[in-house]
Parts: sequence; C-alpha cells; structure tokens
Amino acid sequence: MAQPVTVPYVQLGEVKEYLQINSTTYDNRLSNLISYACSVVESYVGREIKSNVYSEVFDGGTSQVFVSRLPLNGVKSITEFDGESHKTLIGPSSDGSLVGDDFQKSSVSSSAALRTRRKKFGESSAFFNGASSVSISDPESDNPKFDFQTDDFTIEGFFRFEDLSNTKTMVSRGDADTKIELAYDPYLGVNFRALNSGTETVNVSHFTSTSSTSSFYTANANNFQHYAIARQDNSLRLFIDGSLVKTQTNSNTLPTIASNVNMLIGQSATSGSENYFKGYVDEFRVTIDAKYTASFTAPTTEHATDDNTVVLLHMNGKNGSTGVKDDCRTLPEFVWNSETGGIKRYTSGVEGVASISVIPETIFRNFPRGVKVTYDGGFSNIPRDIKVATLDYIKILHKQTQENAGFSLSGESGKPHALSANFPPHIRRVLEMYRVVL
Repeated sequence: MAQPVTVPYVQLGEVKEYLQINSTTYDNRLSNLISYACSVVESYVGREIKSNVYSEVFDGGTSQVFVSRLPLNGVKSITEFDGESHKTLIGPSSDGSLVGDDFQKSSVSSSAALRTRRKKFGESSAFFNGASSVSISDPESDNPKFDFQTDDFTIEGFFRFEDLSNTKTMVSRGDADTKIELAYDPYLGVNFRALNSGTETVNVSHFTSTSSTSSFYTANANNFQHYAIARQDNSLRLFIDGSLVKTQTNSNTLPTIASNVNMLIGQSATSGSENYFKGYVDEFRVTIDAKYTASFTAPTTEHATDDNTVVLLHMNGKNGSTGVKDDCRTLPEFVWNSETGGIKRYTSGVEGVASISVIPETIFRNFPRGVKVTYDGGFSNIPRDIKVATLDYIKILHKQTQENAGFSLSGESGKPHALSANFPPHIRRVLEMYRVVL
C-alpha cells in the first residue's frame, strides 16, 4: 500500500476556535502542528483522510483488485495492458452501478481521424482538418435526446484550436434558420446561440462585440481547453476550463428540431462548408442535467457516464481510424464498490471481452503491473469523530510546545519530535475504527 501523502483535513481557523485562541501569535506554530498531527494520524490509520485523486498499479491475472484509499468515491479510469498497448476500459456510472437504459446509444459517423499523438486523456483524440466533422444521431423519435426546449442540459468537451482566423463551429444542430450552436467567433469569443425561424432567441457570449478576444484565445491556442454550456432552469452558463465566464437568464424555449437531424461536431448546421473547426477534440459529452452551476475544477480524467448522459465520445481508438463510438450506454468492462474499494471485471456482458482467448474473461489480463487505476478516495466530508480526535491531539501537542521547550517540528530549531502513535486512549479508540490493517 502506498504511504499517505498528507492533505490537512483540519483548518487553522477550526483549530484556533477549538483552542479558543484569538491572536495570530501562534499561527505559524499551529500550522506546523496541523500538518504534523494529520501526518501522525494518517500514518497510524494507514491511509489519507481527506478525499483526493490517486493512481495505483496492480498485477493482472486476478478477478479483483482493491484500492487502498477508502471510501472509494469514484473510479476515474482503468487502463489494462493487453500485450501490445494500454487499453482504457469502459466503466459503469459514477456511483459504480450499471447505467439505466432510458436512452439508446447513438450511431456516430466521422470524417475526422483519430490521432494517438495528441490527446487529452485515453488513447487518442479526433483531428478535424478544417473540412471534417462528426455526426451523432438521435435514434429515439419518441424520447429524443437533443430536444432540450426548456429542460436542463450540458454540452461539453475538450477542444484544441489550430485556427482562429474566423468563426469556427464546435457543436451545432439544426439548419440555417432554426438551430443551436456552440462556436468561436473572432469578436464574441466562444458563444452559444439559438435561432428560431431566423430570429436569434439566445446568445451567451464570452465577450461583447466591442471587446478584444484575440489575446485570450491566441494565448490558449494549440492547447486543450474544456468548454461547457449548461442550463439550469432559466440560467444559461458558459464555462472555459472550469471558470464561469458568462451567465445569462433567458426563459426562451430552445427551438424544436426534428429528431432525425443529427448533432454535429466541428461543422455548422448551416449547409455548406463554412465555419469548419480545425484542431483536436477529446472527451465530448452531452447530458440532460446541469453538470455545472458555478466555477469548478476542469476534469482531470475521462468523463464518466451516468443515467443523465445521452452522448459520450471518448475519441479512443487506433491512429488514423474514423471509427468513433458512443459509450453512454456501453456495457461496462469493470464495476466497483465504494465500501470495499474492490474493482472487478464485469462479466455479465460480452463487450470488451475477447471471443477467443486463453485468458479467462473473469480476470484482468495477466501482465505484471498491467492494471492502473486512477480514482478518488478518502472522505469528501470528514467524519466528525476523526476531526474532533485530531483537534484534541493538536490541543495536546500545543500544550506540549508550551511546556517543553525542547519540542520542535520540521523547519524549527531544536531536535525534531518523531512521529508517534502514543495517543491517549480516547483518541486511539476513535482511530482504531478507521485503521487499515494489512
């Protein structure tokens, strides 16, 4: 098991309130005590307390692996070595369970070729050469995916611009007169707009027409950036790399577009070849909920599906391939359990399992250190008993520093005080409940 890497789970303000200290005299000392106490506690329980993202590597040849940082909040990605390359496995929903089948997978046709040299996550991204696009069908006329009207939705993806000379369409659906469109404009920056019978009803723009956008976007060209447009009730929000750049309140219904009209990536809904996107796209997702309502940390791993995901394109595949899959309802290749931290191959379906193989389908492929798991582990909300026990331990340590001039911490003069598990009985009883014993 990996050693804990301390991310303090109690704050200076909490400690000062607990110790009833109002002055700033001891702030530096208390900050050191916080880091020290958290390190001691985490060394004793054998894991980091505060939720964080970790990566662990395991040998294959087993039906299940167990991560060390509990509780397991979510698996970000799993790669499995298949003898030639590291393949990214398709997972279940964000809570580890199977995804509902309210929606069918879309058929995806692409003239954009996958490139393994440049990608944000996974195996590859899709390269758009200024004359290519990706077309996504809506297979359910009785339960349309893209008929947002007044409903919540999110459209998002990672885009890497290679040309900003004129308008570049990122996502569109409709025709010249009735459409929705997310695009870059030299004067407005990234903007989301809707037209209904030729009348613009929605326009959410990063900048105004009098602002200069060139410096911002030029500085970020040739880099993947996360763009998202999300609506919650009447609020439309535009995000760039997790930063909320524009909010607009608009009660207008988005136009009704026939279910047989595909959603396009990299091409304008207007007929013709104008405004094609040039660059790379990775991790494109459409959901029927508002994923983001305030500034957030841009995704650091591949998107996960859930019951609200209606399109998920990982853009993974072999170099030069134009085959793009919608993984929103793909049978998962692994499932996971929050309480145990166990991750095992999903064997109830056939997707992702070789039809002819000397390796049983119930196990990860048998290569040394061939399975890499990236996951979110630890407590999102720190248990109250752990926090109080730690605060009480800090109180004891603070009293020691007042009484014992020889006590010191890293970065201070004097002999460093060694990490110790000599907790008072009332603290030890609490920590024993969370201790990982291997």
